[in-house]
Amino acid sequence: MGCGGSTPAAAKPADTDVKSTKPTVVSGKPDAPAAAKESKPGAPPLAAGQLYDFEKLSTDNFLNLPRLPIPPLEDTIASYLKCVTALECSPEELSAHTKLVEEFKNGVGKELHEMVVAGDKHEGYPYTYIQETWDKMYNGLRCTAPVNVSPFFGLQDRPGTQTMRAAQFVHSFTKWTRKLRDGKLEADGKGKMCSSAFKPIFASAKCPHKGMDTLVQYPDSTNIIVLAKGNLFSVEVVTPTGEVLDALCIAAVMDAKCLSAPAATNNIPILTSEDRDKWAAAHKVLLADAHNAELMKKVDRGIIVVCLDDTPMPTLQSKAECLLIGPGDNRWWDKQMLVVGSDGHMGLTFEHSYSDGTIWGRFINEVMSDIEGKPSGVSALDRSSSLCEVTKGKCEELKFNLDKTVLDAIEAAGVNYKTLCANVEQKATQFTMFGKNLFKTWGTSPDAAVQMAYQMAFYKLHAKVAPTYEAAAMRSFFQGRTETIRSATPDSLALCKAYAAGAKGEELTAKYKAACTNHSAVTKAGLTGKGIDRIFTAMQKMAEKKGGALPALFTDKVFTHSKNWLLSTSNGSAPWIDLFGFGAVSGDGYGIGYLINNNDISFNISAYNDAPDTSAAKLTECLTETLMALKDAFEPAANADAHLSVQVSDPSVVVAKKMDEAVAHAAALADPKALAASKVSASLAAQVAIGAAHKDPGCMVLTINCGSSSLKYALFEVISNTSAKCLVQGLVEKITLDMGKLTHTDEESGLKTILEEKYADHSVALDKVVSLLMDPTSGRVKNASDIKCVGHRVVHGGEKFTAATVIDPSVMAAIHEAAALAPLHNPANIKGIQVATQRFSCPQVAVFDTAFHMTMEPAAFLYAIPYDLYKNDNIRRYGFHGTSYLYVSEATATALSKPVDQVNLIVCHLGNGSSMCAIKRGKCVDTTMGLTPLEGLCMGTRSGDVDPALHRHLAKTKGMDADAVDTLLNKQSGLLGLCGDSDMRSVQTRAAAGDKQAQHALGVFVHRVRKYVGAFMVALDGHLDALVFTAGIGENSALVRELVCKDLGAMGLKLDTARNNSAKGYSVISASNSQHKILVMPTNEELSITLQSAKLTGVAPTNSGGGGGPRGRGHQHEW
Repeated sequence: MGCGGSTPAAAKPADTDVKSTKPTVVSGKPDAPAAAKESKPGAPPLAAGQLYDFEKLSTDNFLNLPRLPIPPLEDTIASYLKCVTALECSPEELSAHTKLVEEFKNGVGKELHEMVVAGDKHEGYPYTYIQETWDKMYNGLRCTAPVNVSPFFGLQDRPGTQTMRAAQFVHSFTKWTRKLRDGKLEADGKGKMCSSAFKPIFASAKCPHKGMDTLVQYPDSTNIIVLAKGNLFSVEVVTPTGEVLDALCIAAVMDAKCLSAPAATNNIPILTSEDRDKWAAAHKVLLADAHNAELMKKVDRGIIVVCLDDTPMPTLQSKAECLLIGPGDNRWWDKQMLVVGSDGHMGLTFEHSYSDGTIWGRFINEVMSDIEGKPSGVSALDRSSSLCEVTKGKCEELKFNLDKTVLDAIEAAGVNYKTLCANVEQKATQFTMFGKNLFKTWGTSPDAAVQMAYQMAFYKLHAKVAPTYEAAAMRSFFQGRTETIRSATPDSLALCKAYAAGAKGEELTAKYKAACTNHSAVTKAGLTGKGIDRIFTAMQKMAEKKGGALPALFTDKVFTHSKNWLLSTSNGSAPWIDLFGFGAVSGDGYGIGYLINNNDISFNISAYNDAPDTSAAKLTECLTETLMALKDAFEPAANADAHLSVQVSDPSVVVAKKMDEAVAHAAALADPKALAASKVSASLAAQVAIGAAHKDPGCMVLTINCGSSSLKYALFEVISNTSAKCLVQGLVEKITLDMGKLTHTDEESGLKTILEEKYADHSVALDKVVSLLMDPTSGRVKNASDIKCVGHRVVHGGEKFTAATVIDPSVMAAIHEAAALAPLHNPANIKGIQVATQRFSCPQVAVFDTAFHMTMEPAAFLYAIPYDLYKNDNIRRYGFHGTSYLYVSEATATALSKPVDQVNLIVCHLGNGSSMCAIKRGKCVDTTMGLTPLEGLCMGTRSGDVDPALHRHLAKTKGMDADAVDTLLNKQSGLLGLCGDSDMRSVQTRAAAGDKQAQHALGVFVHRVRKYVGAFMVALDGHLDALVFTAGIGENSALVRELVCKDLGAMGLKLDTARNNSAKGYSVISASNSQHKILVMPTNEELSITLQSAKLTGVAPTNSGGGGGPRGRGHQHEW
C-alpha cells in the first residue's frame, strides 16, 4: 500500500521550533485513573482526565516513546544481500552486484550513513531520520490522488437507508473527533503505540500547489461536506453550544436539501482527481475570486466529506469499484471521504499522505461500535446529542463562480478521469473455505501464511519472483509510520520453485513453514525499526543533497528492480471492515489489500489494463487454487488436529467451509479413538453416533420457507396426523451474495454443520441441503424417495385458497398472480417451489399465510373504497402469518385444556415482520395486516399504518413515484426509519442507554400493539381466554411484553413480572389474580406446514400419536 507519514497540519512543517517534553505517562487503558500531566512552563495544565494537549499531539511525545532507531549499516547490507538472492539474478549479475554493495558499504555508504545519524541528533521536527523525506515525497507527488494515494475500507453491511446510515456515521464520527480533540483518546497498544498520526485525521485537506502540496486543518470545524449528484453542500452538524446533531436531524437535512437538488451542471469535484499541478493551476484561478475562496475554505474545514452516490454497492466487487474510483463528479479526493451507496452500504476512502491503515482501523472500530451500541474496547463515546428541528439544520449549497479557464480544466479532468478508470482492473473476492483459525493449526502466522500464498500464486502465473512490499507499522516509536517487509526471500523462492514443480504433502508443507518462519522474522525487523528500505532512502536523499552523481548502487538495475514492487500488499484486518484495497504501485504489478478473519479471507487485487502481462482476475484464480493446494498438503496432519481442538471446546459444533470437511468431522466425532483423544464423554459419543447413523426413514416431510436471499428448511418424521418429530432444521443465508452461510442442525444429536461459501442461486443452495440430508455418514435420508412430500410456505394466496393445496400448474399460476399483492415474498416462495419440484418427484404442497384469515366477515376485510375494486380486482384485507396463528391457536387450546373451537385469543406475532390476530372460537375475526404485509403494526423496516394521503404528499413534496414510496414504507421505515436500526435487540440496548431515537422507536412499536389489544378485545366482545405472545420479539423480549401489558388491569390483564422475566419457551406470565391468561407460546410454522402437508397428501401413518401441543423450542427466524 505504500508508506505513510504524519504530514504537518499546516502549510509548512508545524511547530518545528517546539522541543518535545517528557511528561508523566498516563495509561491509555479506558479504566486508567484521571490524572494531570506535566506541561511546559507557562503552558496551561492539562485538565483532569485529559491525556494530552491536542494542539501538541504531533510534537509532544506524551507517551515517552523511543525515537525511531537508525539501523547499523552492516546489518542493513547483510539483510539486503539476503533479499537480493531471492530475485533469481544470474550468477554473474549477483556476483557483480554483491561486489558493488560491498564497495558501497566500505566507501560512500559509510559516509552517507554517518550523515543520516548526524542529521537525526536534534529535537523537534523532523522527529525521525526519515520523516521530512516522506512528508516531502507525499506532498510532492504529482500523480493523481485517486488510485495512487487513496486506499479504501469497505464497511460491513448493515440495514438502513442511505441518508440514515450516512447520518449515523457522521454523528458518531463527529463525537469521536471531539474525544480526540479534547485530549481523551486512549493510546493503542496499552499506551505503547504513537498517537501523533490521529491529529490530522479530521477537518483537514491537502491543498494543491505547484510542485508541493500543503496540509491544512481546522480542529474547531462544525460542518461536514456532502456531495450528491455532483453538488457540494456544507451541512452544520455541531450546534453553537457544541452539541453534535442527532443522526435523525442530519439525515433529514440530507433528504430535504442534498438529495432533492437537481444534478449539477458544472463538475467542480472532478478537478480534485487531476494531476496535482493541473489541479493546482485551476485551484489558484478559483481562489482569485473572493466568493470562491470563501467556499473553498468551507470545503477544507469540513470534518469529513460524505458522498451520497446514485448507485448501490450490493457486492464486494461493486463496493471496490465505487471506493477506489467511483463517479468522479461525486468525490473530493483532497479529503477523507465516507462513500454511501444508494442501498445504504458504506465505505471510506482516505488521503494516504498523512494517515495509515491502523489509524483508520482504530476510529472505524469506535465509530461503528457506537452506532451499533457495542463495546469498542476503549471508553465509549458521549451518547448525548441535539434533536433540533429539521428547519434549524443549516445547509448551504456551495456554488462556485467559474470562468472559461476553470470550465476548460473541468472538461479535461473529466476526460482524464475516464481514461484512468478504464485502465484500472480490480477483483474483490471473499475466500470462504478457511481463514486464521486453520492457519494457526498449521503452526504459521496467519499473515505469513497469506503472504507466502501470494508469492506462490504470482510465481505460478508469471514464472518469476515478485519483489514484494508489505507494510509494517512502526507506531511503537514516536512519529514512526511504516517500514517495508520484503516478503520475497530465499526461503519463499525455494517454496515457489517446489510448488511449481508439483511438490505436495510434507515436501510442500516443510518449505512453506520455513518460508513463513523467515517472513515472521523479516516482519519483526520491520516492526522494530530494523528494516532496510527507510535507511536506504535516507542515505540516497543525503547523496542527492551532497550533489554530483549518485552512488552506483542506487542506479544499478538489480537495486532498482528489487524496489519495483510487483506485489504491493497490506493487511488491513480490523473490526467492522469487510474489504480493503488500493491501486497497484507499479505499472506492471498488483496491489493487494486483504483481511484475514477467523474463517475467511477477503482480498482486493488491482492491476492496470494497459500492462500486457498482468490480470487481477487470473491472479485471484491462482491465489484461490494455491490456498486450496496448501490445505490439501496440510490435510493429513493439521486437519485432524483441528478437528480434535474443536471437539474439546465444543464437540457438538462443526465449523466447515465445504462438504468434505463436514463429513470428515462427523466421522471423526463418531470414531471412538478420536472421541477418546479429545476427551469427549461416552454419552456425547453415543449421541453423535446416533445422529450420524441411518435410521428407518419412516414418513419424512421436508418443509421449505424461501426468502429472496434465504432458504429455511426442516425435515420431519411424521408420526400421525397430529404429531411429528423434527429430525433436521437449517437455514441458508445470503444466497447470490459473495459469501453465503448454511447452518444445518441434527436435532437429535445436536451436531451442527456451518458451511460458508457462495451460493449462486436457490438451486445451488438446495442442492447443498440435499447433499447434507443424504450424506452417507451423517445424513438422515437414504434416498430422495424417502421424502414423501415437500411443504412450502407461501405468503399470499389471495381469495382463491382457504387451506393448504397440492401444487399443480393452475395453483402455480394463481401464486404468480398473487405476487402483485406480496412482491417481497411470493416471488421468493415461487423460487423455492420451482427448485424443489426439480429435485423431488413427490407431491409439493403450498401452505398459505392468508388462508387462516379467510374466515373474516366483510365488515373486517372490506376497505371503505368503491366496492367494484373488491368485486373486480380483489382489493381487500387478507392478513398474513396465518400458518403461525393456526399453530399457536391449536397449541394454546391444548395448553388451556379446551377444544380449539372454544377458545378466544388475541395473538401477538411480533418479529421483524409483526402482526396481531383476534381469534374467536378458533377462527380469525380480525387481523392487523391487510392487502399486503405493510398494514398494521410498526415493524423492523415496515411502517405499518400510515395516512393513505402520505403517498400523494410525498409525490408532491419529494417528487417520489409509487415505487419510491413503496420502497420507503416497506424497506426504510418502521424501527429502521425511526432510529436507524431494525433489530429490536439493538433498539432496546440503545433505549436503555438513553438514546432518544431508540426510545421513540420502542415507544411507537409498543403503542401500536397496545392499541390493537384494545381494538381486538372489542372484536371478541370482551370474552378472552388468553393474550398470547409469539415469534422472535414476542417470545424473547420480556421488556416488550412488559410494556404492552402495563396498566391493562382494567381489561383483566395483569402481568407477573418475575414470571415474565424468567419466561423461556411456553410460559404462563400472567399474575395469579389476572382475569385473563397471558402466555408466551413459541410458534412452529415448520411443524404446522408439515402436518398440513402430510394430512392433505395422505402420507401420514395411520397410527395414533401425541397432539400438537406447546413445545419448548420456538421458531426464531425473525429474531
